[in-house]
Amino acid sequence: MLRFIVISIILIASCFFACVQKQKINRLPNQTSRPISDIKKNVFLFGDSTSYSELFISYLHEPPEDFLFWALLMANKYDYASANLDVFFSLKNAFEKEAGNYSLKNMDPETRRIAIRYLKKAVHKSVPDAFRIWKEVQKANTVMDL
Repeated sequence: MLRFIVISIILIASCFFACVQKQKINRLPNQTSRPISDIKKNVFLFGDSTSYSELFISYLHEPPEDFLFWALLMANKYDYASANLDVFFSLKNAFEKEAGNYSLKNMDPETRRIAIRYLKKAVHKSVPDAFRIWKEVQKANTVMDL
C-alpha cells in the first residue's frame, strides 16, 4: 500500500511537471523589454537617451503626435540633439501620413513654424539626415515661407 502511494505521488508529480511548460515571452518589435512606466520615468527624470530610444520604438505604431511630448522634453529639457528631428517628424507626420512626402501644406502656419524651428535646430546640431531632410522640405514647399 505504501508502495502504491509513493508511485502515485511520483506519477502525479511527473505529470504535473511535464504538463507545465515555461512560457516564452514573445515580443513584437515595438514592445519594450522593461515596463513602459520605468522607461518613461528614466526619460522624464534623467533624460536617459537609451530609454528615449526604447520609448521611441514603443511608439512606432501609435499616432505620431502621441510621442511629441517625449520628443519635446528631450529636445528642450535635456538638449538631446536627435529629439529635435523627432519633434519635426511628430508634427509633420500628424498632418502628412505619406512617408517621404515633406509637404507642410496641411499644417497651420504656427505649427509649421514650430516644426521648421525644430528641424533647423536638428540641422544646426548636425543630427544625421537633418540637412538632407531640410533640403527635401525646401523643395516640397517652394511657395511657402520657411
